[in-house]
Amino acid sequence: MKKRVFAFAMILCLLAACAGCAGKKVKKEDTKQLSNEFMTITQYIGLEVQVTELPDPTDEEVMKSIYNTMQTKGMITTEKVTDRPVKNGDVVTIDYLGKVDGVAFEGGTDEGVQLEIGSNSFIPGFESSIIGHSIGEEFDINVTFPTEYTEELAGKDAVFTIKLHAITGINVPELTDDVATQLAGKTMTATEYMAQERAALIESNRLTVESEKTQLVWRELITHCLVDEFPEDVLQAKIEDVKAQYEYGASLAGMELDAYLQYVYGISSAEMAKDLIKQEYAVKLIAEEEGIIITAEDYDRELAEYAEQYGYEDPKAFEELVGRTELERIIQQNAVGEWLVANCKPIKK
Repeated sequence: MKKRVFAFAMILCLLAACAGCAGKKVKKEDTKQLSNEFMTITQYIGLEVQVTELPDPTDEEVMKSIYNTMQTKGMITTEKVTDRPVKNGDVVTIDYLGKVDGVAFEGGTDEGVQLEIGSNSFIPGFESSIIGHSIGEEFDINVTFPTEYTEELAGKDAVFTIKLHAITGINVPELTDDVATQLAGKTMTATEYMAQERAALIESNRLTVESEKTQLVWRELITHCLVDEFPEDVLQAKIEDVKAQYEYGASLAGMELDAYLQYVYGISSAEMAKDLIKQEYAVKLIAEEEGIIITAEDYDRELAEYAEQYGYEDPKAFEELVGRTELERIIQQNAVGEWLVANCKPIKK
């Protein structure tokens, strides 16, 4: 089952960054235009989008996924360590004080910090320098900040004084056939389980790329939608929709709506409303031109998938909550989005 975008605002947050963008030069065969009394689409076939190419998961990534599942199932235990020094994978409790050229710098001091050795949470060399030390030790480590760090510290040498208070060992069970069977919930060898996890990560990567492609295609399409003047009643109604969607988030952030939208999406409520209207016009024009029809069977299938996705046993209850008209609009929009993706020109990066 495909997990599809439900709320219109979730698509608009992806479109927001395209406000004011100029369209690219396109080949003549791709410049089929559509228009109604409000808007002209200068191109919708062969939209060029740059899509990230994700490599297949490494063995380390597969094992990390399995480790996370073990944690979820409560199979990983911890124990306080007092009879040995720190080793990779331990969680340590430390105080630290960092200095550059003998002077403490902002953000370089903390106490009671819990740090997993090997997590790469801190700058290179910090965690590995703690390995081999024991509880109660106070020692200095020398590290160099990465060149891509903050402007004040990038590339600079620093000395951190560390006080080691506690060591917690992490007990991870070996991935045996018995453990694999527990993780999978059915009889499975360790090799089979690793293969299953690898396949799941590959599929997750594929879905991520497809999602990115869909987002970028919508973003690119909006740059080719030209409107001379928006009907005032339609525009005001859409601005009210945007307010209803985002005012709560803005209030949580303690910001005015437009300031919040500019901060998060780089766009005002009016600009977002205009892009939403363009999108809705475009869906209708493209669906009509390309014969993208939602049948009763399509609607029932999509309704059932949405209801399941959002935890409703009865699809009709979900339909009553959202409204049939809104669901039909969303399903039509998704169908057009799939058509645009199928007819775009992805460029791998």
